[in-house]
This record gives sequence, structure tokens and C-alpha cells, in this order.
Amino acid sequence: MDQEYAVYAGIIVAIFWLYYMLRLSRFRWDIIWLPFGPLSAGAICLYVDHMLTESSEEVRKLRGYMYTYKAS
Repeated sequence: MDQEYAVYAGIIVAIFWLYYMLRLSRFRWDIIWLPFGPLSAGAICLYVDHMLTESSEEVRKLRGYMYTYKAS
């Protein structure tokens, strides 16, 4: 749930950088990564959280199999 806040913060920072870049007299292509960096970081946080959640569910399921096998 906390990783969703990373995406929201990334959106706010991206809006700030886009606004600043559009106010420049000349559009600079070398700083185009500035708005997309925070969004990418937030997306990576969401992806890692999703993968860790799936992994912990799989570990929990495998532990259940181990105890079922030991009990029989």
C-alpha cells in the first residue's frame, strides 16, 4: 500500500518538471528524463512489491505442503 504513494509522489514531481520544462524558452532534449525518472521509480516500486507479495504467498503455500507431508 505504501508503494502507491511512491507513484503519487512521482506524478507530482513529473508535473513539476514538465511545467518547468515547458516554461523554458527553448525545449531541451537532454533533460527529458527528469519527468520520467520519478514515474519509473514509482513503477519499479510497485513491481517489486507485487513480486514480493507473490513470492511470500508461494513460500507460505510450500511450507503448508511440507508440514502436510511431514504429518503423514
